[in-house]
Amino acid sequence: MYCKDFLDFEEIMFVCNYKKLERIKSNLQFFFPLSDKILCLICENLQLCNVQAIYEHINSEKHIIKFNMLHENEEHLELLKQLVKIQPAYTKCFACDIHTFQSRKTNIDFKNHINTSSHKNNCNQLRNQIELILKEFQNLWYSIQYFACVDCNKKFRIKIKFMEHLNDKHKEIIRNETNSKFDFCLTCATLWYKTSDIKDIHINYEQHCQLQMHQYLKKSNDFAITPLPQTLQKLLRNVNEISANLFQLSKKVLNDPKVTQLTDALKHIVGTCQLPVEVFMFGSRVTGLALTNSDIDIYLNFGDECIEPQSIKRRSKQIQDCLHTDHENWDIELTLDRSRTPIIKVKHRSTGLQCDISFTKGLSVENSKLIRAFNTAYPPCQKLTLFLKKWLSLAGLSGPDGITNYALVWLVIFYLQVKLKIPSIVDLIKSHNQSKIISGWETGVSDTILINVSQQPIHELLLGFFEYYGGFDYMHLIVCPLLGETCQKKAFAEVSILPNSMALYIAQLRGDNPEYFRIDSPMCVQDPYDLSHNLTKAVSILMLKRFKHYCNESLLVLRSVIAKS
Repeated sequence: MYCKDFLDFEEIMFVCNYKKLERIKSNLQFFFPLSDKILCLICENLQLCNVQAIYEHINSEKHIIKFNMLHENEEHLELLKQLVKIQPAYTKCFACDIHTFQSRKTNIDFKNHINTSSHKNNCNQLRNQIELILKEFQNLWYSIQYFACVDCNKKFRIKIKFMEHLNDKHKEIIRNETNSKFDFCLTCATLWYKTSDIKDIHINYEQHCQLQMHQYLKKSNDFAITPLPQTLQKLLRNVNEISANLFQLSKKVLNDPKVTQLTDALKHIVGTCQLPVEVFMFGSRVTGLALTNSDIDIYLNFGDECIEPQSIKRRSKQIQDCLHTDHENWDIELTLDRSRTPIIKVKHRSTGLQCDISFTKGLSVENSKLIRAFNTAYPPCQKLTLFLKKWLSLAGLSGPDGITNYALVWLVIFYLQVKLKIPSIVDLIKSHNQSKIISGWETGVSDTILINVSQQPIHELLLGFFEYYGGFDYMHLIVCPLLGETCQKKAFAEVSILPNSMALYIAQLRGDNPEYFRIDSPMCVQDPYDLSHNLTKAVSILMLKRFKHYCNESLLVLRSVIAKS
């Protein structure tokens, strides 16, 4: 379990120490932003405008030498602070984009120019951009994915393991609440602990920069946040047309006769084998969020809970043996008995459709009913989700190591709960007033729900979605559709302060096999029924940072498109 002490220490550990931050700040005053690039006026070096590239540059030997030489000429130094650079051949004000050649007579007096209101306004606008970059250095939480203890020569890929190591081997650092022994490399997305004096910390970084892995990552830029892809920009320029097409396609897929043929064939084969099961379809083919290439999700309900590893293995074999009796129609492609939700991946040869068969828990069926109820009661929810599935895919943010389509659905519904006040799951359970416990969780929600909210245009909902999640505080907050509002991570570290609606979660923690909600994950989205399940626990910090960045970039593009229309 990720305890409160660890959460509290994150507030210290991920803050850039004061001396280093002041050094970064003194360097950033000589940088000039240019769209997605940034120019170092000291070195005349143009690079991508991201914290990794900037930090790498200001720590380079060439830059450090030139930076230290600035103080040899106080007049040039003061002008450069005002983004005016004096060269042998010319002088240029980058803020105002004016220059003079030394060989020509000119009336521009740059000493007076820097005091003009127009120059000051230009400088202030540019400094606001620089302040945004500085904020990324102030809070390193969104930039660190790996950890190391130099003293113990240990590396950590998982944050909780690093915190446990510090608590076990270097308890004084947590007790003293100091970050003076930490250093970081944004190029490698790594933070390390070393019991050296702060004066030596720059030397530590120089030594780190000589490592082969650092040199590789410096060239590959693997952990850098890239500009918004052109494919996404094109998508955002055609929101209404694309969303309408996706909506029509989803309706067509929802009534696909091949799906009925597959489910009928499966019911027939399990009946022939006399398996005591009910066949239920769930997932995107039920919720109205499927497209042509979407798989079919099937749950075989044996009427009992199958949770022990040996039981899962036996039941999986039982199903496979049944399918093998009609091997001409069913091709078993993969079995996953050890995943959180064990499945058997099959292909139905007659229809050519892929099918994932699960058999352990029926919560997925209830989840699909709930999502379908939201999409039916408020169609813009369905349209927004379909468009964002496309956006997520083109952004490279989807899949098992990214934000799953199921997690995206609840990000959308939660956003609508917060902004449009559509019902929380707690309210739906109360209004239905018919308890239905499945796998230990309350799922008593009516198949039909009422949402009295005016339907907003898709582009307005998209703007709101991008703005909300682009500015969301992922470090401290949990997306909680059950409540219809955010929940503090600290509440899950001190379960006694959780609301009464989390009673079943607290109760299962007192059982023989407690499952804690993963608050150590960068992105936290709680399942509306299975309250111990973080739907985005697999999302890395850098994947989250890219999602946040792309939300903000998409917001700007969409605003620009709307302004021009």
